[in-house]
Amino acid sequence: EKTVISEKVITEPVNKIVQVQKKTVTSRGSSLPRTTGGNSSGTVYKITAYCPCSKCCGKSNGITSSGAYASEWYTVAAGSGYEIGTVIYIPYFSNKPNQGWFVVQDRGGAISNSKLDIFMGTHSQALNFGRRNLECYIYEF
Repeated sequence: EKTVISEKVITEPVNKIVQVQKKTVTSRGSSLPRTTGGNSSGTVYKITAYCPCSKCCGKSNGITSSGAYASEWYTVAAGSGYEIGTVIYIPYFSNKPNQGWFVVQDRGGAISNSKLDIFMGTHSQALNFGRRNLECYIYEF
């Protein structure tokens, strides 16, 4: 049983990016752009899309390499230079249900540190998205 003893809001949540600081993190000999909060230009990544079908990922159970089930407008596959759980903001998707925010939950054979693969609900959505070069922000908390 859970009982709330007291609640106190110290600061109201803010629905905006307040500050950007870029730093470079070296991983396996390559530099990875990272952002720690944000209002400057991001880095352009090659973006593709995939779905839970066997054509896209060789299996159809929807389980990502992190062990979680892939979720539309949430899951993104990234290279091993980005830890599982890394948050990525892609302004191109700011009008979508996730408002452009994704979480690294998966890996992929063709995914490198300069490519991202966004999970989509259907194969036709993934095909229609195709390949795009989009500005992205990688967040560390």
